[in-house]
Amino acid sequence: MMNYNFIRRELVHGGSQAIIFVLCVALSLVSIVVVNSFRRDIGRSLAGDAKVLHGADIIVSSPYGFSPELEAIFENPRQEFEVSKSWSFYSVVRGGQQSLLSAVKIVEPNYPLYGVVELASGKPLQDVLRPGTVVVAKSLLTRLSVNIGDLVQIGEAEFTIADTIGYDPADPVEFFKFGPRVIGLSTDLAKMDIVGRASRVKYRAAIKVVDGDVLQVEQEISKATLVGGETVETSDSASSPVKRFFDNLFFFLALISIFTLLLSGIGMQNTLTALLEKQRSSQSIIRSLGATSGFLIRHYLVVVMILGGVGCLLGLLGASALAVYLPYHFQDILPSTSDVHIGVADFVEGAVLGLLTVLFFAFLPLYRL
Repeated sequence: MMNYNFIRRELVHGGSQAIIFVLCVALSLVSIVVVNSFRRDIGRSLAGDAKVLHGADIIVSSPYGFSPELEAIFENPRQEFEVSKSWSFYSVVRGGQQSLLSAVKIVEPNYPLYGVVELASGKPLQDVLRPGTVVVAKSLLTRLSVNIGDLVQIGEAEFTIADTIGYDPADPVEFFKFGPRVIGLSTDLAKMDIVGRASRVKYRAAIKVVDGDVLQVEQEISKATLVGGETVETSDSASSPVKRFFDNLFFFLALISIFTLLLSGIGMQNTLTALLEKQRSSQSIIRSLGATSGFLIRHYLVVVMILGGVGCLLGLLGASALAVYLPYHFQDILPSTSDVHIGVADFVEGAVLGLLTVLFFAFLPLYRL
């Protein structure tokens, strides 16, 4: 039989130990619930926008240039698919009296096949990027002290800055690069006189399947590739800089969550031990009046579960607030369709995990009781 007055008195007189116990439970839940929900929602968003992030259904890449068989396919593609080649490399861009190492991407006029490159002027990339012009990251203007309309030199050729890049779905942020981005047209590649046999260039062909099966087209193109020199991937299987960034971030956050859970658990155990030690005199009086050890364990277990339930509620509320705030730090990287929230399943999972954590770390103090 439960004595509810005893439980109420223990809760009221728990003091600072009870408050710390509740906070430890809440802290153990916040990081785990937020990381799990954030990983799930971001993974779903990246998977849903894989075509936009890669700009293609199929990606063919090579560090040495494409084989003659592939070049023949790219130059005369069938009606089922469309091809857009690009060349990415680092080069010194000179403007005025200064120079700056930049990430140069040379693209064909139909780039990108998926998504839209947003420019500061709001105009389409195809209307702005013409032979003899480039579009650049805004940071390049500041670091070279140049403006739109000025000339910059890349390799052996000079180009007019036509606009600045606001957002490129294939390269959403600059911190994946060693320098600001520069985009030029493939018709200007030869006069730059940069790309040669010994150049460190990433050759990439983006393929958009217009009418047909993606896997079937991938298999046909794979037959023309050189083993070990050229890779063929689909947008679902290929890794993007954004995906690699979030994979590393989630691994790091998972480690933090585990350590937070362990530290919070140690805090629960120590505060519960202190709470029980504080009530030792009242426990002795209750035992002298005929109460059994089972009576004490049952009642203190109820006290622990009530405190744990309050801690779980605070932890879930804190996780909900953090889940709303956290995506703002990554809004420049995440796809516009990303929706990060904590659902009913996250609340249930968090509550169950929180109560199991409380029982696990409360076992030893209650056993010693």
